[in-house]
Amino acid sequence: MLECFDCLELNDGNDKVECLWVRIRGKAKKADILVGVCYRPPNQGEETDEVLCKQLAEVSLSLALVLVGDFNLPDIFWKYNTAERKQSQRFLECVENNFLMQLAEYLPENTSDAKSSVDAKEELLDDCENIWKQMEEYQSRLVGKEAVLKPGHKVFLLMMRMKALTAEYNQWQKRNPEIISTNPVALLTIGKEELQKVKNDLERVLTAVQSKNQELTERLEREQQWHEEQQQILDVLNGIEEERRHQVEQLSRKSLNTRALNELRIKILKLKKYKEELLNGLGEFLEEHFPPPEYGGSAKKNSSEELISLHEILEILINKLMSTPHEPYVRISDSFWPPYIELLLRYGIALRHPEDPNRIRLEAFHI
Repeated sequence: MLECFDCLELNDGNDKVECLWVRIRGKAKKADILVGVCYRPPNQGEETDEVLCKQLAEVSLSLALVLVGDFNLPDIFWKYNTAERKQSQRFLECVENNFLMQLAEYLPENTSDAKSSVDAKEELLDDCENIWKQMEEYQSRLVGKEAVLKPGHKVFLLMMRMKALTAEYNQWQKRNPEIISTNPVALLTIGKEELQKVKNDLERVLTAVQSKNQELTERLEREQQWHEEQQQILDVLNGIEEERRHQVEQLSRKSLNTRALNELRIKILKLKKYKEELLNGLGEFLEEHFPPPEYGGSAKKNSSEELISLHEILEILINKLMSTPHEPYVRISDSFWPPYIELLLRYGIALRHPEDPNRIRLEAFHI
């Protein structure tokens, strides 16, 4: 592994857990990958399991993490994330809480024919190459320009990046300063590497800024286009309003024309004629069916001469309603025959005053 890749072995300073951590330096514009190999004895206690889970929580802060090993937990069913024993269930909870995912589709089986060390080494290198390609593909999806992430995913990635930076900061705090060689060639090489890393970081920042700038430019163009469309709609509406205003002015001017006045006068005359016809018809109907009251043997002659017909009573009520609509009530005098008053009140043609029963008014049927 160390011969094939540019690796850096990490030491966490904990002897209770059998784990080996190696940081593989990424290529240009690629992040580093942290590879861990762990072995958990079958009879390991719960205290040591807690130390292992704590160590996994620290290293899982890295954005790119590959964890392999033998944890001796055969009762775990990875397809459904279930386990029988309590220790296995705790390990599953640790894996889920640290956002780790099982990638191995099957477990290697023990065969009677032992493989040679060369074949095992080649198989291990092939597995590393495949894992490396998968990590590069995932990372290219994350940092690609065309990657469209949902807001929740962006927050998750930012939290993971913060955890990775925190873990890296803690590791740098634990490391002791190394003595740099005084060889000028070695110093020059180290300086070139650091400058290359800085250059790669700046290129990534520049790419991100350019992508954001392009996105903002496109958004600004869309906003300007929308503003122009709204302005055109507003201009059209203003033109329609001005046109309607001119039409109203023209109609108001035409209304003052002599022809319009003559037509209006003709209509008024027709209405007056129709009103007279209605009143005449109403009068004939009332004279025919409701003649003037005649005094009988029990009524006095003097009082019967003062009684008026139903036609006259209705005429008095109509004139009062049209002349003073705010005060349409008429006081009942001795000339109003009581049966006619009762008839008008019973059929809803007239209404009594709510406070003075001696005053009545005609029902406003025209409203």
